[in-house]
Amino acid sequence: MTDPLTFHQEHEPDWFDAQYNLRAGRPDYEETVIPDWTAASQVARDTLDCVLDVRYSVGEKQVLDVFRCGDATAPTLIWIHGGFGSVVTNQSIVSWRRPL
Repeated sequence: MTDPLTFHQEHEPDWFDAQYNLRAGRPDYEETVIPDWTAASQVARDTLDCVLDVRYSVGEKQVLDVFRCGDATAPTLIWIHGGFGSVVTNQSIVSWRRPL
């Protein structure tokens, strides 16, 4: 088994870049994947109890969306999606939250 503390030493930076670059392995990504995500996300924003674009800092993209589950006693789920989120926007990944 690979030691998780030394795993990074087995690969060059280009290998890691390739793991996170979905467009390299899927050139049609913009035309085939993103439109479906965006459409499903619009349905989620239109049908769920939510407050969108709550500003938490001064930067243009420093906003978050709050989706309520309808039960004030339920635990709070905080989903932080970084990195890849800079490629897409919160407008196209809201649908991932819907099943939660």
